[in-house]
Amino acid sequence: MNGMLRHLEHGKEWIILALMFVVGAVLTNGLFLQPANLTDMLRAIAPIAIMAMAMTLVILTAGIDLSVGSTLALTSVSSAMILTGWNPGSTFLHLTCVVLSALVIGGLAGLVQGALIARLNIHPRRHDRDPWIGQVVVTEQPDRFGRGS
Repeated sequence: MNGMLRHLEHGKEWIILALMFVVGAVLTNGLFLQPANLTDMLRAIAPIAIMAMAMTLVILTAGIDLSVGSTLALTSVSSAMILTGWNPGSTFLHLTCVVLSALVIGGLAGLVQGALIARLNIHPRRHDRDPWIGQVVVTEQPDRFGRGS
């Protein structure tokens, strides 16, 4: 019996997830588990899941970077502006340019963030929320970032 309780405690997340699906199915008279609804939920969660996988890698390398959400927002808004404000005529060319611009904008934002962290020794939890980062970098006051002189 003791081994069974340990096994249940080890997999309690799956039990809670299954209970959530059962409650959702009961409360919506089975509409929650319809294939169309499950597909819509997977489509809605895909960007957040991709961002969460990237953040997992950042956390595993002993860093916490709070700018991932703002980089996603910058890339999304820029892509939406290009998608709605420019039309070269060809759908394929249009979508290709939007995807490439999103990759370039996100890559440049990541490059700037990485340069601030790696080259200037700025702590990753500070540079993405400090409005005075330019002044501090120019005047070389690393004390503000908790690293000492």
